[in-house]
Parts: sequence; C-alpha cells; structure tokens
Amino acid sequence: MVNPGHPSTGCKSCRLRRILCDSTRPSCLRCVKSHRICLGYDDLRQNEPQQTDTARRSYPLSGLSTSSCSRSLDIIQSSSTFTTTESDDRGSWELADLICLVEYMIAGNLEDERLNLSSRNVLFLSNITTGRHTSNESTGLFLSVLELTGTNFWLLHQPSPSLAVFSNASPKYYCVTRRLRDAIASCRASPALVASVFLLAVNDMVTNDSPVDRTWQTHVNGLLSLLAHIRPTSGWYCFCNAVQNVRGDNNFQDVVALLNDPFEKISLLLDISMLRLYDLCLDAERLLFIRQGAPRQLDVKKVQLAIKRLQRDLRVVHPMLSNCTKDENVEGFLAFRWNQYRTLNIIMARVLIRSNELIHSSNGYRDSKEFKILLKAVQQEVDEICSNVQSVARYNGGSGTPSPPKSELLTALSIVWPLQCALSAPGINEQQRLWISEKLWNIGERASIPQSMSLARLRDEATSDSDIIAGLLLIAISFSPLPS
Repeated sequence: MVNPGHPSTGCKSCRLRRILCDSTRPSCLRCVKSHRICLGYDDLRQNEPQQTDTARRSYPLSGLSTSSCSRSLDIIQSSSTFTTTESDDRGSWELADLICLVEYMIAGNLEDERLNLSSRNVLFLSNITTGRHTSNESTGLFLSVLELTGTNFWLLHQPSPSLAVFSNASPKYYCVTRRLRDAIASCRASPALVASVFLLAVNDMVTNDSPVDRTWQTHVNGLLSLLAHIRPTSGWYCFCNAVQNVRGDNNFQDVVALLNDPFEKISLLLDISMLRLYDLCLDAERLLFIRQGAPRQLDVKKVQLAIKRLQRDLRVVHPMLSNCTKDENVEGFLAFRWNQYRTLNIIMARVLIRSNELIHSSNGYRDSKEFKILLKAVQQEVDEICSNVQSVARYNGGSGTPSPPKSELLTALSIVWPLQCALSAPGINEQQRLWISEKLWNIGERASIPQSMSLARLRDEATSDSDIIAGLLLIAISFSPLPS
C-alpha cells in the first residue's frame, strides 16, 4: 500500500511507493521483501573523476594483501609485475575476457598450481584498474567483485555445492553490494565500475535457482544505465553504440549506414532490437499481463502496434544474415546471431498471441488466420534454434568480427536463453519440450550453471519474456569491446 506521507529520495522502487528507503543498507528491507535489490542504479551521478595515485597506476594490485583477498587474487598479484608497457588497444578486449580470467583462476585452484598470467591478461587487468575516470574506490570494488565471483564459481565446481552459500544474504555479498552502492553514488562511470556490475550480473544469473529472484536482472538494468554514460570506443563496435542509438530513436536504415563491416551491422541491429523489445516486454507485462482486472484495449493496441513496427524493422537483418559468407570462421558467429534473431521473433509472436487473447475470446482467436500464421512461424523458429545448438557450441564471440574461442560458461549461457525461449514457445509438442528440457539440464550439469537446471524444470508460465531478453542482453554485452 502506498504511504502518502513519506516521499522517498532513495531507489526507484521506494520512490514509486513513496516510502522511506534505507540508504544505509545495500538492500532496502522493503525492496528485499519484494525480491528487489536497492543499489541506487537510478541515481548515477557524473562527478569529477578522483585523482589516482601514480604508483598504483603501475601496480594496480599492490597493497591488497591486507584485505580479504582470496588465494586467487594473491596468485594474480604475485604472478607478474603489472605494467602498461604494451600498446593500449582497449577495443581488442571484451568483458567476456573477465569470465575467461575467472575460469583460468578456477583451473589454477582446482589443479593446485600457481597461475602464470600472460602479458595479455596482465595488460587487460591493468587497463581496467587504471582506465579513464577510474578511482581508488572503483578499483577496490572491482577486485572485491572479482574475488567474490571467482570464489562462487569455484564452489560450483565442487562435488556437492550448496546453493545456500550463494544467497544474497551472505556477509561477503552484502559487503560487495554496499561498496557498489557507494561507488555508484560517488564515482563516474568507468571500465572498473562497468566490469564490477557485469561480474555481479553474471554471478547472480549463474548461481540463481529461484524463478522469483530477479536480482541479476536488476544488475543488467544497472549495467545498461552505466553504458549510457560511457563513451563508445572509437573504431570498434561497442554495445554503447546500441544504447545510444535506442535513446536517439534512429531509423534502422540510418543505423546501417553508420557501419561498413557486415558483422558489426548485424550485431548493432540485433542489439538495438533487443533493447527495444526489452522495454516493450516490460511495458506489456506491467500493463497487460500482471495487472489486476482487464487491461484497456488502448494499451493492448499500443503494444501490438509497437511489436509489429519492430517486426518490420527487424526484417532487414534476415537478408544480412543470409548473405554472409558461410565458412568455418564465421559459422559459429552466424549460428549465435541467428539464434538471437529467432528468439526475438518467438517473443514478438508470443506477445501478439497473448495480447490478442486478452481482447478476443480464446477459442475464436485460435481459429483465426493470424493465429495460425504466428503459430507456424514460431514452430519454424523453434526447429531452427534446436538444430543450431551444436553450431553455437563451437562459437564464443558475439559482436563484431568473429573471434577465437573464449569462455565455456558464456558459450553455454548463449545457448540456454534461446532454448528457454523455445521451451516456453506456444504450440510446441511434448517431445520437443522433453528434448529441450533435457538439453538445458545437461548444459547446466556440464557447465555448472544452476540457473540452466532450474529453467529445465519450469513451465512456460514461470519465465517472463523480459527475463529471456535480459539474459540475451547480458551475453551480447559480454562480447562487446570494453568501453573506455
């Protein structure tokens, strides 16, 4: 119930309900009860960057031995001297490299060997911790999040991991989220801050096995807000370009003219489409599907019109994907982007079907020509997604020019969300449902992803369209070059 007496200056959730937000806690108690985490992502401030110590710029991990760093960070610290003697080509690194580094740390822990970081990994970490607008606070936050993520992923590889240790109520998690909230309030958007939120989003997505806990989606929303304040890397396609084009509401044809590389065009157009559909699905869920009482026909028509406009715009991607040269180097890239394209088509068709059933009788609409066309299109997309699973498994890069294999975890996640969308698609038969559920379970077991095993047990009512798109967005962001 809304409290009219306390206009809040805290998180957006508390402001809408006009209740006091406890800014001294990393999670507002009222937000916790509604399965929301209060991190102040809506209160990003563009303060002046703080001065960074010159000595720490050359040795960004020095002086951390007194903190509660894990053995993995101690290994990183003692592996090599962190210098920036090589060329600073930040556009050649992706956020996915962070997950690769965590997996490398896990391998060293599991084999009980010392890690010998390559000069590329050393330079990569150095550029994050000494990047533009990076402060001591954001650097310390990044290293704490790296430790937390590495510890959680290492625990997932244990014979019988207990999901209780991944609970948001754990003291270490609360400490990290408190530091994150302070950094958001006092620091400018920087590579270290972006990397911290990205790692937290991946950590919460992977370790989450509750369908009602959407903390990881809150982190994805915060990551999108941060990227809106980041300058795109010149000369490279970056997810920031998609965020800024969505805000500018540019025409698809104008966006295509901005880039010459066909792979970058495909990536940009699909990323823009995902962002637009994400906003549409959030509006549709709020106005049509979760509200009490019958929705207004005007709201239904507005959502349908926006979906059909996006369907029309997205058609330009199909010939671009079809005309790409099919060889071994780009096979995985095309399969990855094809699955994203088909997932968006399934979601748009599902929103149209569900919205039409709200204003027409269910039996009457299911006999209509439009329903049969949409259902046939969904069936074709589901079949193609299932057939492309093996191709995506050989690919680990998503944006820009196809790249060599990277993270096994992100590769698995890039398959999980299209499969989950296919699992909840309307009209699939029981044999397809069982095959997809088994595939999701196997991926979760092999890659140690509780989220995937949890999705395999869910029916279509338990997963919202916004969850699926948020998962796709996080994977797309991970394969985008690290912003400067």
